[in-house]
Amino acid sequence: MLIHFKPNEFAFSSVLSSCPYEQGRQVHALALKMCVYVGNALITMYSKSHGCSSDGVNEAWTVFQTMDCRNLISWNSMIAGLHFRKLALQALDLFRQMHHDEIGFDRATLVSVLSSLCGSNDIDVYVGLKHCKQLHCLSFKTAFLLEIKVATALVKAYSDNGGDVADCYRLFMESSCSRDIVSWTGIITAFAERDPEEALYLFRQLSREDLAPDWCTFSIALKACAGFVTTRHAMAVHALVIKNGLETDTVIANALIHAYARCGSISLSGQLAKLAADKLKELDPDNSLGYVQISNIYCSGGSFNKAGLIRKEMKWSGVRKEPGLSWIEIGTQPRRFAS
Repeated sequence: MLIHFKPNEFAFSSVLSSCPYEQGRQVHALALKMCVYVGNALITMYSKSHGCSSDGVNEAWTVFQTMDCRNLISWNSMIAGLHFRKLALQALDLFRQMHHDEIGFDRATLVSVLSSLCGSNDIDVYVGLKHCKQLHCLSFKTAFLLEIKVATALVKAYSDNGGDVADCYRLFMESSCSRDIVSWTGIITAFAERDPEEALYLFRQLSREDLAPDWCTFSIALKACAGFVTTRHAMAVHALVIKNGLETDTVIANALIHAYARCGSISLSGQLAKLAADKLKELDPDNSLGYVQISNIYCSGGSFNKAGLIRKEMKWSGVRKEPGLSWIEIGTQPRRFAS
C-alpha cells in the first residue's frame, strides 16, 4: 500500500489496532513523518501494549497530554487505557477532570470508570464501594442507568467491592427491558460465592429468557455448584455444557473438575481431569492450574503416589505455581500477605 498510496488516518488506526508495542512505535513514527493525526488510536495501542518510554513515562499518557485537540473519544480512550492497566485512581482523577473541564461523558465513559473499580491495583474495596455509590447516583441523575451496559458494569463494580447483593439484584431487575447474556452472567456471578442457591435459581431463570449461556455463564454456574456442594446440580449443568458443545473448553473443564471434587464425586472429576489437563497443556503449557487441580483431586481420593507424580511432572516441565495471598484488616485498611 505504501508504494502506491499515502495512508490516511483510518488506515493508520486500523493498523495500530492490531500492532504490538515495537511495531506500533514504528507505525507511530511513520504517522508523524506523514503528518497524519492518529492520537486516539495511539492511546489505545500504547495502553494495551503496556508501552513505556525509557524515562519511565507512560507513552499513552504522553500522547494524551501532547494532543492539541482532545475530543470525547480521546478522554474515553485514556480512561479505558488506565482501566486496562488496573489504575482506578488515575481513571477516577481523569473522570473528575473531564467533569471540571465540562467535557461531558457518555455510556462508554461510565462503563470504563466503573470497570476500573474491578480488580484495581491501587484502590481498596472500601474506597471502591464509595465510588460505586457516587457513580450510581450520577448514572441515575443522567439517565445512563437505563443503558444495559452501564447497569451491568455497576452490578459488577458493587459485587467486586463487597456491595450488598440485594443492591446488585435490584439494579438487575430495573434493567428488565433490555437484559442480555452479559447482564445475566453478571448477576449470577454476584450471587455465586455469597448465595450459590440463588445463583443456580437465576441460572435456571436464564434458560426461560431465550438466551444462550456462553462459556463464562457456564463456568460461573459451576462455581455456584461447587459452593452448593450437590452433585445433582453439577451434573445438570454438565449436561447443558455437553448439549451446547462446550465440554472441551479449558475453563469449563477445570470448573467441572472443581465442582465435582467439591461435591465429593472423585471418580467423575478424575475422568475430567485428564481431559482438562491435556487441553490446558496444549493451549497454555506454562499454566499451573491443570497440574494443581489434578494433584488435589488425587489427594482427596487418597491416591498420594499419583498426586506426587503430577507434582514431579510439573517440576520437570518448569511450571511454577503462583503463591496464594491472604487478606487481613488492620484498622480500616485491608492488607495482603504471602505465607
